[in-house]
Order: sequence, then structure tokens, then C-alpha cells
Amino acid sequence: MTRFSVIIPAYKQTDLTVVHIRECMNSTRMPDEIVVVNDFGDVALKDRIAELPRKCPIIYGYIRQELGFGYHPACNLGIWLSRGDFVSLEDADHVPLRDAYANAIALFEERPELN
Repeated sequence: MTRFSVIIPAYKQTDLTVVHIRECMNSTRMPDEIVVVNDFGDVALKDRIAELPRKCPIIYGYIRQELGFGYHPACNLGIWLSRGDFVSLEDADHVPLRDAYANAIALFEERPELN
């Protein structure tokens, strides 16, 4: 079966990130893992994530210093931590449609030339 990861770089978007994670886990095709990389943001995000009911594994990473490269270090770390065959890299304020992941995976499986 295809493994699917969602990566969320979370820079100063604690409330939106928590909503985003919750909605990812309510998708018709739940991710096999959600990787959240807190890019020098509010450390309370880790505790807020811990309060969520887990429907899939959530991997949390924290970048301890401002690197000055925008959110790219968080994206790179998230991809490095993920184990998915397919990876969805999403902004913290992105809330996916419930069937978005199922539709995307079906498309990539039907059309492997897009991979």
C-alpha cells in the first residue's frame, strides 16, 4: 500500500496548525503520518499537538534558531523526517478538503508518469 505523509512547516501559526492537523486526520484518506516542523515558533505548539486525539502518528520537530532562509529549512527537515511514498507539503494555514488526499493519491496511482 502507498504510504502517504503530510508535512506542515509551522511558523508562528499555532492555532491554525492545530486545526490543520485535526482536519488532516479527518480526511477520507488519512495520512500515514503527519510531520510538523515548528520553525522557531511558539514552543506551546508541541503541547497543543499532544492534546489532539491521535488517529495517525504525528512527528514533531523544532528548529531552535532563526536561520534566515524563510520556511525552507522546515520544509527540508519535514521531507527528511517523512517516510511517505507520496508527500504533501502544506502551509500551516492550509486546511485540506476532506477528499483531497484520496483524490490526489488515486490520480498519481492511475498516472505514474506524474510521479
